[in-house]
This record gives sequence, structure tokens and C-alpha cells, in this order.
Amino acid sequence: MEVRSKIPVGSYEETKMFQSDLNGIITLQKKYMKDRVVYIPEPNKGIYILFNAEDIQEVLVTKQKYFEKGTTANLLKSLLGEGLVTSKGHKHRKDRKLMQPMFQSIEHFAPHMIKHTVSLLENWEDGQQRDVSREMNEVTLNIITDTMFGTKADKNLLGDLRASLKNFARFIMKNTGNTQVDEKEIMDFRQNIQLLNQVVLSIIEKRKSENIDNYHDLLSLLLKTRDESNNQLTNEEIKDQVMTIFVAGHGTTANMLSWIWFLVSQHPEVEQKLYEEIDTVLAGKPPKIHDLKNLQYTDLIIQESLRFYPVVYQLRRKVVEEVKIGNHLFKKGDEILLSQYALHRSPLYYDRADEFIPERFLDDNIKNNPKFSYFPFGGGARVCIGNHFALQEAALILVTIAQQYKLLLHNPTKVEVEPLITLSPKNGLEMTLKRRE
Repeated sequence: MEVRSKIPVGSYEETKMFQSDLNGIITLQKKYMKDRVVYIPEPNKGIYILFNAEDIQEVLVTKQKYFEKGTTANLLKSLLGEGLVTSKGHKHRKDRKLMQPMFQSIEHFAPHMIKHTVSLLENWEDGQQRDVSREMNEVTLNIITDTMFGTKADKNLLGDLRASLKNFARFIMKNTGNTQVDEKEIMDFRQNIQLLNQVVLSIIEKRKSENIDNYHDLLSLLLKTRDESNNQLTNEEIKDQVMTIFVAGHGTTANMLSWIWFLVSQHPEVEQKLYEEIDTVLAGKPPKIHDLKNLQYTDLIIQESLRFYPVVYQLRRKVVEEVKIGNHLFKKGDEILLSQYALHRSPLYYDRADEFIPERFLDDNIKNNPKFSYFPFGGGARVCIGNHFALQEAALILVTIAQQYKLLLHNPTKVEVEPLITLSPKNGLEMTLKRRE
């Protein structure tokens, strides 16, 4: 108890600020950064927030066996079942080993990504206003549906799916840690789950009745996968992994791209360098996967965008066995918050942390930062398995669009951040399309 008494406790006002405003955690970080941790009392159970990259590395890597995923993961299970995002222990390690080969290279899927982006652009016209956030969701949903299921998404389903996923995300964030949930919300929540499951299960059932050798998509790879005992995955296991890839595989990239367009539109010098690099490297030709290694400034923009607006902006972990992290002791049942949004803006690790500067990732100083001063995809045994897939997909979509269009944002003050399961623009991202000469 003596060690725990050293941990500062947030005031009532700080607790309210943390609960109601994403930037509240930045204010807490400035005040408690030197303490490395603060305890925030909440109605049902308080939470410890860590502000030091070395401590975060202990939680995610060196002492990860003392932790499991936090309360959000339990709610996610209702949608994702025992997929990679929510499974634990031996099952998670087994599933990850089975799934890893599917994400080692996207070379086979890159043409699908470019094809769907070009298809999106065929509906764009110079001077149009578009909700770019919605457009990025549509193109990434088409891409994941194609790469996952070998077919383009049914446009009649896109609206329902998007609404269901957003409602699901709002339910998760609102009720994380709550012991009492409104009855109507539970009914709506279950309907959303049912709709999403029905869509995915119908596709799986149809595929199982066909010759899977005629397909070259992720679903066929899952159907062919065998475990260490040479057994096929069960229908339930396939459904859970499909749902995980399907849900995580488009929203993350769509929001990443939305924030990239927002940030680039607000920094003309960055925008100009992006267009110059694309025009030089691609010389008017459609991008191919091997072009990405030469699009170095594009990569810097993506890295800095993920620092500024990390799509996965926080992780929760629950202590399963008493453990010392840094100088503090945590007991079984304690809940710990690791915030990418806060760490990525910490003055401990970044000069001019509130400024968008892609070139900072060329700086030797940043290369000497602790590893977990930058962790947009988590880390350790549970690092996002599709991180390379998402980064390369984002780059291909970004440069394909930027070859043809400049996106103008006229009212940046109207853009609000909505912290759901991922970080997204609250009311979309209305931008004007300007065709490049």
C-alpha cells in the first residue's frame, strides 16, 4: 500500500474533463508527466493512466503476461466473438500463428486496392463537394469486401453496415465500465450485431457450397487453413476471424486517410511536396506496390498523421496478477489506460509536438526515442496483425487520388474529433474536389 500511495489522484474536475473531452488527457499529461502515472476515479471503477514510454513497454511487452485486455474487449466480443482482437492466451497465440501468413504481403491484393480507388474517382467531378470521410469508408469497405470475400460490396448494404458499425462503436464507448445499460440500447445493440453477423454468415455459407479453389481471397485462405492438429477451423472460428478482419479492416484505414486529407489540406507546403513526389515517382502512371519504396515523403506524411491523430488512440489493460510497473505496484483487477493520443503529443519525446511536421521522422533525435513513444498499432504480442496491410493500402489509395485531385477544406474549425473505438471525424469531412492539371 505504501508504493500505491505515491500515485497522484485526479480531482473531481479532472475526472469530468477526462471523461468528456479527448484533449483532457493532454491536460492530465502536462500536469502528471513527471509522476509517470495518475489515478482517475470513475463511478464504477477508477483507472490508472500511464504517461511514460518505458512503463508502457513493460505493460505491452516485457511484463505482458500480467495483463489482459480491458473492459472494452468484453463488449467487442459480442460482435467479434473469439477473433484475434478479443481472444486471449493460448487461443490468441494459436490463431495469430495461423493468420500471420495471410498478412505478410499484400502484393496480390494491391491491384484490387487501386481498382476500387479508380472506380471511386470515376464518380468524382471537378468542383463537387464530397464527404471525404464517407468516401474513404466506402472505398475501404469495397476493398476489404473484395480482398476478404472476392466480390464488391453490395451498395444497398453499405449504408446499413456503416450505420450499424457506427452505432455499435458508440454503444461500446458509452458503456465501457458501466454496470447499468438502458434496455432499448441493449435491444438496438443486439439488432446491429444480428445484421452484421447475418451478412457475413450468408457469404461464408455460399462460399462453402462452391469450389474454393476458384477464389484467391482471404476467406478462401481461412477455409483452407489447418491448425497444428491438421483440423479445419470450425464455422464459428471462421465467422469470428472474418468479422474481425471485416470490421477492423476498413474502418481503421478509412479514418487514417480522413485525417491525412484533413492535415494535408491545412498545410500547403506539405501538400505541395506530396504532389511533387507523386508526379516525379509515378510520372502519370498508376501506382504499383513496388513504387511505395520510392514514395518516401508520402510515407512521412502517413507516419506523422498517425502521430497526430492515431486511429487506435488508446488501449486498456486489466491486471491479472500483482505487478510492479516503473516505480509503482498494481494489484489484480486494476485497470490501466495507455494513450497513443497523449504519448504521441508528449513534450518528453517530441519537439513542437502540437505541430504537423512530417520531416520530424527523418530526425536522428526521434530515432533515439523510446520505442513506445510512438505505437499507433499497439505493440508486443498483440500488435495489430494487419498494420502493414493498412499502411500500404492507405498509401496506394492516397497517391491514386492525389494524382488526380486536390482536396480543399473550407471550414476546418467545423471538424471535430469523435473518439469511438477508433478516432474519426465526428460529422464527416466536407471537402471540395479540385482536379489537378
